[in-house]
Amino acid sequence: MIAVSGKKNEIMLEITMHDHIPLPELYDAGLSLSKLIIAVINIGTLGFFWYDLPRQPAKYYETIKDLESPNMDVTIEKSKGLRTDWKQGALTEKNLHHAIDCLIAYAHMPDSEAAPIFGPYLEGLVLLSKCDVHLSCEPQAKDAFIRGLKAAMHHFGDWDRQEDALLASLHKVFAEIIPEQEHRNIIFAPLKGATSEGALADAISAKRIIDLYLVLTADRIKAGQIRPTHVNA
Repeated sequence: MIAVSGKKNEIMLEITMHDHIPLPELYDAGLSLSKLIIAVINIGTLGFFWYDLPRQPAKYYETIKDLESPNMDVTIEKSKGLRTDWKQGALTEKNLHHAIDCLIAYAHMPDSEAAPIFGPYLEGLVLLSKCDVHLSCEPQAKDAFIRGLKAAMHHFGDWDRQEDALLASLHKVFAEIIPEQEHRNIIFAPLKGATSEGALADAISAKRIIDLYLVLTADRIKAGQIRPTHVNA
């Protein structure tokens, strides 16, 4: 169960576990389930949720004082930080609906099939949660999300692992929700390499591409168009 906490940018996750889980296994079972729920919330919102966020995303100091003008307020910050790039509003019923659809579609995947997709996805979330003025992991986070995307597209039969066919395969899938190719080209630009938007923006874009792909795939699973554990050999 998800409950709103006293802070507007925080949610509390309350989990009830089945009594068939032995006590020694409860810790790992609860952690695994919480990661799954956090993953589908991230996917369903196209935003960013994690257990802990960077504490110094924009500045490394408390105050700066100009000794010649002591009354002047001086603030020098990193141009963009993780907390300010997402433009994520309040959770909506549509967000939660997408998250629930993803939970239903992917929760029962065998570990051997889920790990290549959601392992890199969670790795990307972890790396983003560590990005601050002291540590820059944005390129690694972007690569992790792309690895998860490729694994998902192959698993669900949308890509044959030919690198030169990846973008064409993505265009085919995304044409359903983004009819204009020029708009898709803008969205897929970070997959071709670094863009002028910067490393953090590219990592966020890569995350949103896999988010949208997994939401669309969950819809196809729900509609019976593909099987949840279909593998293209």
